[in-house]
Amino acid sequence: MGQVRVREAAARCLMEIHSGKAFVSAAVDRWIEGALKDADARDKALFTHLVYTALTHESAIAYRIDRVSKRPLRSMKPYIAATLEIAAAQIFYDDRIPDRAAIHEAVELVKHSAMQSLSGFVNGVLRAAVRAEDTLKWPKDPLERMTVLYGLPDFLIREWTAAYGAEQAEDLCRRLDSDTVLTVRCNTLKDSPAHVQEELEQTIGKDQVRPSSLSPWMFRLGTGADLKHWPLITEGRLVVQNESAALAALLTLARPGMRVLDLCAAPGGKSTLMAQMMEDQGQIISADLYPQKVERIRRQAELMGIHCIEAVQQDGTQARGDWTGAFDVVLVDAPCSGWGIVRNKPDIRLHRSEEDHGDLEALQRELLDRAQAYVRPGGRLVYSTCTLRPGENEEQTRWFSSRYPQFQSRDPQKDLPILGLCDTIMDDHGGLVVLPEPGGLDGFYMAAWQKKE
Repeated sequence: MGQVRVREAAARCLMEIHSGKAFVSAAVDRWIEGALKDADARDKALFTHLVYTALTHESAIAYRIDRVSKRPLRSMKPYIAATLEIAAAQIFYDDRIPDRAAIHEAVELVKHSAMQSLSGFVNGVLRAAVRAEDTLKWPKDPLERMTVLYGLPDFLIREWTAAYGAEQAEDLCRRLDSDTVLTVRCNTLKDSPAHVQEELEQTIGKDQVRPSSLSPWMFRLGTGADLKHWPLITEGRLVVQNESAALAALLTLARPGMRVLDLCAAPGGKSTLMAQMMEDQGQIISADLYPQKVERIRRQAELMGIHCIEAVQQDGTQARGDWTGAFDVVLVDAPCSGWGIVRNKPDIRLHRSEEDHGDLEALQRELLDRAQAYVRPGGRLVYSTCTLRPGENEEQTRWFSSRYPQFQSRDPQKDLPILGLCDTIMDDHGGLVVLPEPGGLDGFYMAAWQKKE
């Protein structure tokens, strides 16, 4: 599989995403399993990297190109625009690839397409963008500059500025503009972390595997390789899980013999982690609205050799009388806008609008309203999201604490001391914002309460 072929696939995949015909992960998977099926792991990783990098930095790339081109990027023919984006992603956001090589490959792609007459145009635009980089002036208005430079919507930056101040708002933008990392978790019910680490190192190289500082069961991988067919995965000894998401499950403090409710459980990562914490002793009810997601949780638990999980279809906003006061722990990992994990899900940048947030906030309150009734006296309630919006985080914690005084707020950092290793912001009602880290944690929010006896 030649390098030009990989870049052509990346450009055409980008076209498909922009046409609205597919979500990012689905489009990437389809190309990897189709046109790139016979490519080696390195080329597949490069393809994925190019697509995600171009989407992450799309607004800044368009700004650069529009400064040097008579025709704006958005009005160009889709294949030319996509080819320019892929090349610019390499030039401005990947030090491993020389500028001249990225430009040459983009020109070759166009020369071998039906639009070969535009190869000179592509060459000229990219060379002009490289020359202009040192003198490029970003917008003077701070809000407009951050919106363009980091590709995040102005309403989100306004919210952060109002909640945390301008300096912290830009810091959040920078953090979400950095690289993320792939994390995996050893299933201790089937294998040991030491053995799994050894096998990982044999598979992808010792320098590509780094134990997490937050959990002895987790590893950070320095590869974008497709893991789906690894024996570690197919045998249920290893599972992909976001490291920040794992913190929310750890905050439940689930122990053997407990009865636990995971109210919005799909895709099941937190349920299976709690099952490990409980040594598969006790009961976890993993509930979700959609039957196909319930079946997915059931299959994953079976693959991992977990018996304490019961996956059930249940609308979390609908009351269950038989659950009232029945659980030692209730976890509400609520549906949210997802701005904390936007590095992994570019679709959020492409499709999430300000109008979506009101409905999400109302749903989150409904779920908390139901969940509190299911906690036994002395039991624990944990709320988490993978977003960084105060309206879905701090304001929900404030609302819940004032509405339900029988629940006493807990300090997450005292209950889970490893949180002290993370960059965090504590709010006035005990909730904790976990800030995204370059090459590390994604953005997350969590709060915990204990119900009075």
